[in-house]
Amino acid sequence: MVVSRTRPAREATEVAERIGAELVGEIDADMIVTTYLPENGATARSIFADLDRVAPGYQDFLRAYAQKRIFSFSRYLVYPTSFRGAEILLDEIAQTAK
Repeated sequence: MVVSRTRPAREATEVAERIGAELVGEIDADMIVTTYLPENGATARSIFADLDRVAPGYQDFLRAYAQKRIFSFSRYLVYPTSFRGAEILLDEIAQTAK
């Protein structure tokens, strides 16, 4: 999801849904990394509900899902970009390689 600090989260979500619905099938990435806002009630698993809404059937065509390479982190841990955030991301990726 693309969220700008200058836009309210709801508006950014609406923009992401308009873009995502057409482009999710084109992504076919090896890995998807996203963030969530805990104060909005979101969790690391919220990405799957979001994908269900914008790209029904994503389980059948997203390589990252099939390979269990969709990572979602609290925005407060990994955003803005920081060395600590990079370490958290790399630790999570390393766990999936085991």
